[in-house]
Amino acid sequence: MLIHKQCISCKPIRSTSVVNPGRPIRTRALGNQQIEMASDGKVYVVLVKGKVKEGQAALFEKCFAPLARHVTRNEAGCWSYQLSWSDADPDSFIIFERYVSKAYLEDVHWKSGPFLQLRKDLEEAGVEWVTKDITTYYETGAGFMTR
Repeated sequence: MLIHKQCISCKPIRSTSVVNPGRPIRTRALGNQQIEMASDGKVYVVLVKGKVKEGQAALFEKCFAPLARHVTRNEAGCWSYQLSWSDADPDSFIIFERYVSKAYLEDVHWKSGPFLQLRKDLEEAGVEWVTKDITTYYETGAGFMTR
């Protein structure tokens, strides 16, 4: 039986024109916070594709889990943050991330204590990257992220 849990990415996006009459901005509600998207209304997407040394997937995930919890609970400007493992290679993964703006990623997420701690934890645990590729995108609005 599947149980749907309320998550950041499931909350509706609303359009308003509070800041700039005549040009709608999109905002996301998170509790009592309103997080404004980039003025151009585009969601910034990051796709991290990586592979760790054979047998280190569980160790990587253990190190990654505290960051994922932090992002889920504290980073209202991050709308999606998901680690997924390959079905063909147990040491290959992607991390799919969606942010209100590129500036949010660079000024909030990448500077957060838990993000900086991840690097230290991976090093201390001896996790070795075999490959790491980071690609960035802007969403077009075509399609859907949740139903």
